[in-house]
Amino acid sequence: MSYKTQLVKIKMKKRIKNLYDIIDKQFINIYFDGEFPKDKYDIELIVSGIPIIQVTDKGKPEGWMMYSNAFYLQCYNDLKNRHFREHIAAFKIQQWWLKIYYDPRQNIIHKVMNRKYDEYGCGGGGGGVEK
Repeated sequence: MSYKTQLVKIKMKKRIKNLYDIIDKQFINIYFDGEFPKDKYDIELIVSGIPIIQVTDKGKPEGWMMYSNAFYLQCYNDLKNRHFREHIAAFKIQQWWLKIYYDPRQNIIHKVMNRKYDEYGCGGGGGGVEK
C-alpha cells in the first residue's frame, strides 16, 4: 500500500469519526429537545442495535442508562443517512473541482497561473502561461 493511499485512509477515518460525533450530538439534542443540562452531566451515545444513552453525573462516578425505542432508532438512522449523503455529495464536488482545477487543458488553470505570476512579479503584467 502506498503512502498516499495510507494518508487518504487516515483522512477518511477522521472524517467519518467527525461525522459520527456530529450525528451523535444532533441525536442527543433531538432526544432531549435541547434542554438537557450539559454542564452537570456527561452524555454518551452507544449504538448497538438500539441507541443507548449513557448519562453520567459529573460529580459522581456512577451513571445511568436510558434505552430508546424503535422510533428513536429510525430517527438516528435517518440522521446518519442524511449526514453521510451530504458528506459524500460534498466530497464528490470537491473531487470534481480538483480534477477541473489542475487539468492543464482547462482554461481556469491558466487564469489562476497568470494571476499567481502577476502576484509574484514574474510575468511582467499579464504575461505568463498562454493556452
